[in-house]
Amino acid sequence: MKKIALMILILLTACGQEPNEASKNSQQSDKPVKGKLEAVKEIGKTVTDTVTTTADQAVKQVDKVVEGLKSAPEDIKSMAEGEVEKLFALEYKVFELETLATSAADLEKKLIELGKERWDCFHTQQHQTKTFFLCKRYPKTYLRYLPRVF
Repeated sequence: MKKIALMILILLTACGQEPNEASKNSQQSDKPVKGKLEAVKEIGKTVTDTVTTTADQAVKQVDKVVEGLKSAPEDIKSMAEGEVEKLFALEYKVFELETLATSAADLEKKLIELGKERWDCFHTQQHQTKTFFLCKRYPKTYLRYLPRVF
């Protein structure tokens, strides 16, 4: 019984009436209350439609995420294989420098630039007026930062 009284109180408050006014108005006529009840029903319908629409949108978003996760294991596997391959690969670069026009300071600057890009010059070859520097480096991979287990 208390629940019913509470529901009536909530409905009356939603209709913009105070409980004391409702008892006075109920004696006069039922028409204003019926109009207010129709307004409450309309509000309830609007709320229901909004909740249904929002729920449908949420379900669609969840479906998109689930579809993305279905293909994720294959993507992760190929990414992991690529990272492991980088552990055993080397990149090479041949750097050419004019021997006659280059001072020791210029050569040092160029080697510092190459070092900043992680290039390791392991061999030089002189041919006529040019010097060729053979450089190598390991590709970037975060697996190199993991401790060695083996």
